[in-house]
Amino acid sequence: MSLASALKAQGLTRGPVYATGIMKGYEAARMIADFKAQETIKSMTDRVLQENGCELDRVEKLGVYFEHHNVGSRYGITFQDFVDRVDRGTWDPYLA
Repeated sequence: MSLASALKAQGLTRGPVYATGIMKGYEAARMIADFKAQETIKSMTDRVLQENGCELDRVEKLGVYFEHHNVGSRYGITFQDFVDRVDRGTWDPYLA
């Protein structure tokens, strides 16, 4: 008998005691907020670098992306292959 079945048998169908295996609303809200916060990191980083006179050129930005997302080990390509794919417009990390 699973925990959820045992709780239902006792008449407990809601509240923090009830275990359904489904994500709670506050967990989903927290995950959505975290995701939205990540979307703004790139623009914030660009702004901070620009304000401090530390703008990165295109190759440096690609290098940061390559290292941060572990592109070499994840997709088995070199940095030069990565740059070539970006230049050709064929780089799509979701299809690689």
